[in-house]
Amino acid sequence: MSRGNAGQLGPYRPPSSGILTPAALQQAVVEALVVLVGGAASGAGNAGPGGGSGGVRTENLSLSRGVAYPIKIGLGGSGVVNAAGNNGQDSVLAGITALGGGKSGTTGGSGGGAPYSGSPGAGTSSQGSSGGTARPGAAGGGGSASEAGGNAVGTEAGKGGDATSTLITGIPIKLAAGGGSCGNGGASNGGSGIGGNGNNVANGTNGATNTGSGGGGGGVGYKGGDGADGVGYIRIPNNFTITFSAGVTSSMSTSVPGYKVYTITATATGSETFVVF
Repeated sequence: MSRGNAGQLGPYRPPSSGILTPAALQQAVVEALVVLVGGAASGAGNAGPGGGSGGVRTENLSLSRGVAYPIKIGLGGSGVVNAAGNNGQDSVLAGITALGGGKSGTTGGSGGGAPYSGSPGAGTSSQGSSGGTARPGAAGGGGSASEAGGNAVGTEAGKGGDATSTLITGIPIKLAAGGGSCGNGGASNGGSGIGGNGNNVANGTNGATNTGSGGGGGGVGYKGGDGADGVGYIRIPNNFTITFSAGVTSSMSTSVPGYKVYTITATATGSETFVVF
């Protein structure tokens, strides 16, 4: 079951010993640290706002050995020419859900930026933040896991909210930034170099791959950038192993002393599972 820490990305703390006793090796439950990010929303076309990031969940889970748990990595929303685009999809892992990001003015893990004549989307508590507000002739930036999207100022577009980060793999990883937007006084960038950038005279750019970062707004006659797919991380003591069902794209690292860290970047159908042994 899940125990606290929702939305909090804590520092890596090494184990007191890398050796488990024989009794521990027979334990029925394995303690795992999980970071899960939802798929992000696209930016909007037609001089639109940036997309909201996927929500972020950080949890300590007690996983029973030999039990099949669900795993789904949410897809990012696709940009559409001269339209608001699409929301991101939720990610799911062993009973926790990281919500997909919201498109233009829509609520999600993080909310989409406001269009010229509308309101920003709200973020979800402990997962993300709201989009930025608009002004006549300038849209708001997409919200991120760490802060609200930038508000438009005059005719200058609001920037995407900056990313949060995690040390679950032992090195900082930036996740869940908001997308930049469009404005008559100039387009804005996405957050932290991983949110998609707005562009007044072309398509918005996409959020960085598997970061759950929002797409940037696109110009009139163009589409917003695609939102990035989500991602999942599972860290368990190195005496244990995770196996995945067919359809899961994953990798494993031992870069954190005493642990295995599994990175899950795609699920084919959303009905996949994993088992801890």
